[in-house]
Amino acid sequence: MLVVAVILVITCTCSFALVDQEQIQVLRGLERVHVVIKRLKPEIELDGLYRSTLETDVELTLRMAGIKVLSEEESLQTSGVPDLCLKVNALKCSSGYVYNIGLSLEEKVTLNRRSIQISAATLRIWEQLGIAHRLSDIRDAVKDLLEEFVKGWQAANQK
Repeated sequence: MLVVAVILVITCTCSFALVDQEQIQVLRGLERVHVVIKRLKPEIELDGLYRSTLETDVELTLRMAGIKVLSEEESLQTSGVPDLCLKVNALKCSSGYVYNIGLSLEEKVTLNRRSIQISAATLRIWEQLGIAHRLSDIRDAVKDLLEEFVKGWQAANQK
């Protein structure tokens, strides 16, 4: 089963843009976010892809696009600030790394039937599956997904 999955990944790198016209409404009026990088596997960090590097890449890309990035402390003190979550899963293999990257926007939502707030993914933005010969290729794939997010945000917030 794993061999079939690896062969599928080797034959192509797949990227799924999941933002349609309805979902783009979620990005309308988005002015600020808090960036969350989900935990990387220790062996990936030992090989040289660090959570802190990804966080810097994400924050810099967002700031350059005009999206304000809040620290964790600032986001806790400000209501209505969603988390932009990046999750990178990678598995070392003989030809490099098999990886999956997911980007989602998560924020507090109120359940109408119970009037309580919960944290939920309001938008699963993109997911990419592929194989990389070097960890820097995974970092580049993250940057590509961020560029797509920024394009969607810019389309939703045209003046």
